[in-house]
Amino acid sequence: MLASSAEAGLTTTALSRHVPLLRRNIRAGDQVSLLSRCVGSDGLGSGDHVLMLTGERLVVTRQSRLLGRVRLCLDAPVAAIANLRWSADPAGPGVELNFTVLEGPGATEPRRWHFWLPASHAKRVWRVDALLARAFRRPKATARPAGKPRAQRANPLLSPSGVFPVVPAPTAGALFPSSPLRTDATVRLVRPVIAAVDVPRGHVPAPRAVCAPADPQRPGPGPRALGPAPTLAAA
Repeated sequence: MLASSAEAGLTTTALSRHVPLLRRNIRAGDQVSLLSRCVGSDGLGSGDHVLMLTGERLVVTRQSRLLGRVRLCLDAPVAAIANLRWSADPAGPGVELNFTVLEGPGATEPRRWHFWLPASHAKRVWRVDALLARAFRRPKATARPAGKPRAQRANPLLSPSGVFPVVPAPTAGALFPSSPLRTDATVRLVRPVIAAVDVPRGHVPAPRAVCAPADPQRPGPGPRALGPAPTLAAA
């Protein structure tokens, strides 16, 4: 809950007033995935609302503007929520949330709820959108708050889903010997290049073509004189 409240930017005063009532409606092992200030369908005149979404329940509290009292506005299990729709608006910025749920055990007809979840920036909008998608579109996925570290995998050689093996780079060549990068043709092409580059120190050979095809129509060089080369003085 503390990580979610820090991500939502709730003040210490708001937490001290709403958190005690929010904790009464969730069990000890239930994880809080979303905590945000919201505005009800009645507007700002109805008071300040705080919405809390966990893995099992959706709780909304309301603080009256006149007396400052915090009361429970909605407490419903996630499984009982129907016709849930939300719309992310980065230009707002915020998320509009609409759903239908029974208000309590004695209620005969469900009620349609409308909330506006304001956000400080566009990244917060997409964060709330992702948390709602994990909670209602993919119930088996776990919603991790931003301040909580990721869980380490039990087997580092497996992917997070456990389906695809993760092959380290040093052992990839031993597991896949039929790689196209290690063939006899590649070795034959690399050896002449290494021979042309690896020269003795202090000796600069004349440039020559490497792996150039022989031209049968080109005449070969003529015979060279076997005597000593002419010097500058003799010239």
